[in-house]
Amino acid sequence: MAQTPSEGSLCTNWRKRFDSLAMLVIAALILLRPIIAKLTTGLVITNPWIIAKFGVSSRKTLELQLSNIESIRVDQGVLGRICNHGTLVVVGTGGSKEPIPSNSRPLDFRKQSDQVLDNHDNKKATA
Repeated sequence: MAQTPSEGSLCTNWRKRFDSLAMLVIAALILLRPIIAKLTTGLVITNPWIIAKFGVSSRKTLELQLSNIESIRVDQGVLGRICNHGTLVVVGTGGSKEPIPSNSRPLDFRKQSDQVLDNHDNKKATA
């Protein structure tokens, strides 16, 4: 029994629609992870502390005193530099390294934290 052209094209159209839908679902899942990470990451710089909170189902909180921070490093790949996104690594006294993932504008955060650290150091020096 030979297939008529209309039956073959119906099967082909169904297959193309399924493939398109599958690609759309995969793209949505790939994009969903960084969006959730960005929405659930919070950073605060106060005079004596840097506080970071991140995570959805398991929450991680970092509270670091400014006096115990040696440096703040920014890790960015090529795509991170293009999209202005990266991971902050706070290096504390004693060499401890605390990564803070999924940060938009990490260079701006580092610049602001450097200003707060400089002000904190200047106040300590004059006291």
